[in-house]
Amino acid sequence: MTLRENILNLLKTLVNDNSDVLINLIGEELTAEYRSIRSTIQYKNPWFTPENIDLGVRFLAHTISEQKQLPEARKEILHIYNEDFPLEAFSIMIEKVLQGGGYAGKALKTPNELNEFLAKLIFKIEPDMQTRIKFDDFNVKSADSVLIKEGAFSEKQQLTYFQDKMELLSPKRSVLLLNGDESVEQMERAGEFVFNGFGFYPFSVKTILIPNEQLIQNILPCWEKFQPIMHHHRYANNYEYQRSVLLFNKQKHYDNGFLILQESNNLLAPTGMLFFVVVKNNNDLIKYTERNRSNIFAIISERNPNLENFQVLDLNSAFGFFS
Repeated sequence: MTLRENILNLLKTLVNDNSDVLINLIGEELTAEYRSIRSTIQYKNPWFTPENIDLGVRFLAHTISEQKQLPEARKEILHIYNEDFPLEAFSIMIEKVLQGGGYAGKALKTPNELNEFLAKLIFKIEPDMQTRIKFDDFNVKSADSVLIKEGAFSEKQQLTYFQDKMELLSPKRSVLLLNGDESVEQMERAGEFVFNGFGFYPFSVKTILIPNEQLIQNILPCWEKFQPIMHHHRYANNYEYQRSVLLFNKQKHYDNGFLILQESNNLLAPTGMLFFVVVKNNNDLIKYTERNRSNIFAIISERNPNLENFQVLDLNSAFGFFS
């Protein structure tokens, strides 16, 4: 099997309900270690719940499955990261090694034991990868490129430490395009993109595009099934904070008790919030998407919006990374 096939098989096995399959692939000791990390890492990072880790694994497997052959790029990459969701840095690592390059990861804060453990699983099935994947090997001079998130360092720090090797990673989220004729089932499916993963994944919807503001009254009842998200204390705290700010400033918004909707042309709504934009015609749609092109991962809709160079996810399709 190729490297790509081996990695894909490992990811699919990690979320397989049959423990014997995983034990046969990586052994009993590593299986027990993975189960332990999966269940306890949430006490260090509350967003990394076992369910969210499984979602990260399935989403990466889905991405690799759907991906066309990556162009070869035999570069040595230094990735300085601070993760928003499980496997965020690991996904970049996989992308770079599948392109034939080397990867060195450096966490801005406490190192993420999940990433290093998953790398150990890669070494188990592909021993040669030990020479191409490293963590905390902070060597800017030997790197061909340094990947950092927008806003992680000041402009002065970027120029001082990374010079012309720096590549900024823009945060990407998705946009939900509604026409007002969606069924209850379609709207419930749309809610999966809003609430699963707490809004941190590239597929996560942080803005909805609607033909009129009255449609919001039809949307919110369809998402009542997601109310248990308030049981997660970090999400609930974010929601309560945003609600307090809006009430204090007397800003117009909609609130169903666990999600706040506010009109805004920005794309990246805070946790616990969702932005909406009224799009009355195709020209409005083109203007919005072009303005936010660098941050849009995909447009999710039950119709094809015929927008060039944007990934479109069909709302009528079943997405395996949600189950």
